[in-house]
Amino acid sequence: MKHNTRILLGLSITLFLGACDSAPSGPARHVPPREGGGPVAARSDAPETASRGDSSEVPGATSRTAAIVNGERVSVDRLFSYAGEAAGSVALEEAALDVLLDQEMARQGVVLPPDGAQAELRALVQSITNEGDITGDQAGVVLERLKRGRGLGPARFQALLTRNAKLRALVSPQVTLSPQDLSTAMELEFGPKVKARLLTVPTRELASDMRTRMTADAADPLTTFARLATLYSTDPSGPSGGVVEPLSAADISLPPALRQAIADPPLGLLPEAVATPRGFTLVYVEEKIPARPAPTDEERQKVEAKARRRLERLAMDRLARQLIDQAKITVLDDGVRWSWETRPK
Repeated sequence: MKHNTRILLGLSITLFLGACDSAPSGPARHVPPREGGGPVAARSDAPETASRGDSSEVPGATSRTAAIVNGERVSVDRLFSYAGEAAGSVALEEAALDVLLDQEMARQGVVLPPDGAQAELRALVQSITNEGDITGDQAGVVLERLKRGRGLGPARFQALLTRNAKLRALVSPQVTLSPQDLSTAMELEFGPKVKARLLTVPTRELASDMRTRMTADAADPLTTFARLATLYSTDPSGPSGGVVEPLSAADISLPPALRQAIADPPLGLLPEAVATPRGFTLVYVEEKIPARPAPTDEERQKVEAKARRRLERLAMDRLARQLIDQAKITVLDDGVRWSWETRPK
């Protein structure tokens, strides 16, 4: 079974915080840093304190029991105080977006199709099936693994599907697939690629030191590359020894310097580190993958549909960020406010 982190994109919309912390094992997709940082910080006009024990703030929190530990009661109030600090910003962002999307749909007069959430689920399963080249049953297993890894229980997962359906309903009428978009998508799908490993470090000096250590091991530089990538690389592919999906010079999500470096590279370790937004990246080319034969009409239609959904996802992401950025969010609970104010930017 071929796991491919692109299948996570359907799940990542609206889950801005910690979205890449629990991808499945296998080759990583090179993901450039998000331009502009994370969501906007909470407004500073929130009250300084709020009592979690006050039933008006947390209805029933002081009377409900969440668990029994060796005969001792653990209250919902205590559990909420810990959960607010641990994941309050994520939950708040999702809940806020639920509210903001309802407001935006009402403002624009957009109605969610009755099967909108189910359509998102079907599309997600189909994407996993196509990207992983697996059966529908196997796709269900992968989806369950992704849900567990991202803490998506029944309530959060259903809310995610509904949220995505609302976002898609809002942006879909404005999304147009241009001839250039389609040409790029065809090149990504059928054009030449390189099988490579990446190792990214913060400074050029450190990259030069890594390269020196690799070239010193003339007998097996690839093994040395993989070991150093596991130990030092800041790229998401580091834990897998720098292994990434096959790279295409047509992929505009890659940094321009990296696209240029892999356009027609020699095999082995490239002579210079590539400057990228993450730092300086060493590239080890293991194989050049030639272009595939000309696509059939059916293949072309599939690529076109996939390209359109990718544009929709990008538009959905932009709209979600815009709504959060423009919203007035006042955080009352101490723990949730701490989580919100200290979340990664």
